[in-house]
Amino acid sequence: MWEKKELGQIINLQRGYDLPHSARSEGKYPVISSSGITDYHAEYKESGPGVITGRYGTIGEVYYVEGDYWPHNTTLFVEDFKGNYPRFIYYLLQTLGLENNNDAGAVPGVNRQSLHAIKTYLPPLPLQRRIATVLGRYDALLENYQQQVAALEGLAQEVYQEWFVRGRCPGAEAGPEGELPAGWRTATLDEVAYDTRRIIKIDDIAPDAAYVGLEHLSVKSISITVTGTPDDIGSDKLAFEENDILFGKIRAYLHKVCLAHFAGICSTDAIVIRPRIENALSFVLFTVFSERFIEYADLISNGTKMPRSEWSVLKTYQTILPDNRALAAFEEVVRPMLDKIANIQKQSKYLRATRAALLPRLLSGQLTVNDAEANLAD
Repeated sequence: MWEKKELGQIINLQRGYDLPHSARSEGKYPVISSSGITDYHAEYKESGPGVITGRYGTIGEVYYVEGDYWPHNTTLFVEDFKGNYPRFIYYLLQTLGLENNNDAGAVPGVNRQSLHAIKTYLPPLPLQRRIATVLGRYDALLENYQQQVAALEGLAQEVYQEWFVRGRCPGAEAGPEGELPAGWRTATLDEVAYDTRRIIKIDDIAPDAAYVGLEHLSVKSISITVTGTPDDIGSDKLAFEENDILFGKIRAYLHKVCLAHFAGICSTDAIVIRPRIENALSFVLFTVFSERFIEYADLISNGTKMPRSEWSVLKTYQTILPDNRALAAFEEVVRPMLDKIANIQKQSKYLRATRAALLPRLLSGQLTVNDAEANLAD
């Protein structure tokens, strides 16, 4: 029997804790902010499992951690589950439109009492567990996909480092005193790739176009996991084609470098990079993805409020340019990995869409657990 209750009757939310700069990275417990799991760790902790949502800045996102953690003061965390199943609560909060409770104006913020007043329906504990188990299987599959992508990206990046940074490219012997192999030379990035810079006016954007903003690009990952829609935008954008490289040029997003496995439109705060020469896609991708290039982009960033790295300067970056044989060999090794990543991302997109459709129906009782399990089996 599902019961109608206020959220405050189901759980108790509590504001997170200040994190002094001196306490960052000193402990083993992850710090959860309003935008997710940070790079910081701290000594203080709340006992896991934990369910956390944004209180200030980013609101509406919900995070789940299995172990102990530090909830940042930009968050609200579940202090008391009141006998309910934590992972079910994680899924329940995702269906309540928390992002629609902005109490703070320009910079989004939410009061926990406003969230406590939200009315929803709660199933008995055994059904909570069954619902969470079904949705957890979707999350486990998505996590498995992410691990596969990370492994492939890591392998491709290691091949690039081994061949073109450490100088151990098969069949290309370095000369005396570290001289480049015969046929190799130094070159500017502009000799290898260019900025397509094809602007699409807002009135010409197709309603079904795939939109990629900087918020959709992954950090330190070459894959695009989510996209938006033209409804999300209000200005001119850049067009990109399949196999173009998107590079976030704002300093805070410099390590957002992704390979598009579809055509679409993207933010003008990205640079759309395309190889000039044959068999150079993988080489260009991992050149601009490299730490050395990111450091260069950061160094030449200009601007006060939001420093940017412009292509007019980035294109002067000095890189090693292998001969055609080495480029073709690298493409032959790495391109199948990139294709597999693209296929995994397509499967992930379908799985996320299925999960998103199931979530509100399961959490409202419109769909039975048995039907959801059958859908997952299919």
